[in-house]
Amino acid sequence: MNNAGENQLYDSPEMQIRLLAEQVKTLHWQSELIVIFSPFISIFMVVSQWQVADHALLLIWLAVQMLHSLVWELFRRNYHKHDELWQDHAWLKKQYALLVILAPSAALLYGLCAPLFWNIDSIESIMMMCLVLTGLNIAPFIGNAISFPAYLWAPVFSMGPAAVKAAMEGGYFWLLTVIAVMGIVGFLLYAWRLSKTFNENFRLRFQNEALAHSLHQEKELVEKASRAKTQFLASASHDLRQPLQAQRLYVEAMIDHTEQTVVAELGRKVITSQGAMQKMLDALLDLSRLDAGMMAPHFADISLKQLFSRLEREFSTIAANKGLQFHVRWPSDDAAVRSDPGMLDSMMHNLIGNAIRYTDNGVVMLAARRRGSLWRLEVRDSGKGIAQEQQQEIFEEFRQLDNPERDREKGLGLGLSIIRRLAALLEHKLSLFSRPGRGSVFALQLPVGLFPTFEEPQLEEEKQADLTGYHILVIDDELAIRDGMASALEFYGCGVEQAADRTEAETALKQQRPDAMVVDYRLAGGDDGISVIAHLNQCVDGDIPALLLTGDTAPDVLQTIECSGIPILHKPVAPKELIRLLAELLEN
Repeated sequence: MNNAGENQLYDSPEMQIRLLAEQVKTLHWQSELIVIFSPFISIFMVVSQWQVADHALLLIWLAVQMLHSLVWELFRRNYHKHDELWQDHAWLKKQYALLVILAPSAALLYGLCAPLFWNIDSIESIMMMCLVLTGLNIAPFIGNAISFPAYLWAPVFSMGPAAVKAAMEGGYFWLLTVIAVMGIVGFLLYAWRLSKTFNENFRLRFQNEALAHSLHQEKELVEKASRAKTQFLASASHDLRQPLQAQRLYVEAMIDHTEQTVVAELGRKVITSQGAMQKMLDALLDLSRLDAGMMAPHFADISLKQLFSRLEREFSTIAANKGLQFHVRWPSDDAAVRSDPGMLDSMMHNLIGNAIRYTDNGVVMLAARRRGSLWRLEVRDSGKGIAQEQQQEIFEEFRQLDNPERDREKGLGLGLSIIRRLAALLEHKLSLFSRPGRGSVFALQLPVGLFPTFEEPQLEEEKQADLTGYHILVIDDELAIRDGMASALEFYGCGVEQAADRTEAETALKQQRPDAMVVDYRLAGGDDGISVIAHLNQCVDGDIPALLLTGDTAPDVLQTIECSGIPILHKPVAPKELIRLLAELLEN
């Protein structure tokens, strides 16, 4: 903040009121100590001077001191009754003015001890009086120094009369006068500097509080915008997944039922063309699951050689089809890392996929380097590279540097954002080194793991699920999805009953108890699949195996489904995946 801005902040009415309120509060705190200790000090002064001073004067002075303490106590209590008025500038100014009057008046009462009780024949009583007066200036120093006007007259009124009296006596008493004057000047100079420091500290504190409040408001706005973004993406994702689900089911049914090769091939091309949309929707789902805190890591020891072998099998052909070389710098056979297998696999797939996608010619390399207790997994490419000022930008959501045409094959720009968040979740350091025209190196640092003692299971040929004779109840408020689901299930030998809502499902349940249910999460009229499943199970006094389908990606919805414990598939789901999961449910 520049000086003009600081001055404007310091001189603002709100700042002045807060500063005045702090001064009044501190002075009242100091006055509480004065009210408590002043009677004892007064009594001590009377006792110390009783042998050398006029008794009547001592008693009158003591009575005035007690009355002064009583007035101050009443004033202090009145303040505490109305301290809610601390934002009332007029009330604060009145309080401050009274404090500035009361503080010097207390000092003046003690200062009158010198001319009233001075006895030149008793040096001991004079020295005791001077010590008390000096102590009275030191004791309230810190509290009253917050306001220089409130302290200004305290040393003058308390020590001034003693200095004058000593000067009038002459002789060596002049030394006492000099000491008293030096004390007054010293106290005032130090109080002035301390007052400035106190007030500056208060101003800085108020400024920091104002900045913190502003930051809190900004944070709330950002969080509100983030929630709105999440809600919008969830709604958009759901609305896109619904027609895609129906389309996928119909196209798969067409392929299964047609005997024409050309028609089947066209159908497969339609499904392939949906792949890019599916990947984008899955990226939105991953983002929502991260927002919902549903992706908890499950750490295990992972063989690097097995991981690299899988990645080479998958990406060497993809790279070759683009005219790129895919090289692997193999780690040792016993090399292992400690991470979540699924999350690590997802991050490596994204990094290698990006490297191939944004490299037009040359090489993409996968490498592993041991660095003490860490393994550094690197994905290198000979692509265009990324300028230094853009290297943080690419990890932001929906940010793509080299896709002005918005090619769907290049995704939504969520991949690196998801990688960054997964790496943070796993506490794996993610780094990037890149130069324009020289390519890029993305690296993950993972802790060394123990080499797994088991062999990676070999993929077995997928068996055809047989659901012949099973009766399935499909509940979805969209007719197109119900019909498509029924066609897919009937192809695999199932008997199918359809229902659009809870009431139709009850009617179907009375006619025949299903072996399993496939239920959409979001139903018409604000109903949801979880409560419908629970209601239907109550109707039959048992548990019917159920599977939830949803196009929702809102974090709160995903958390609700996760807590229900019901198996879930996200739309658009392939019929084979649906059949596989149904077969597992029925088998168990």
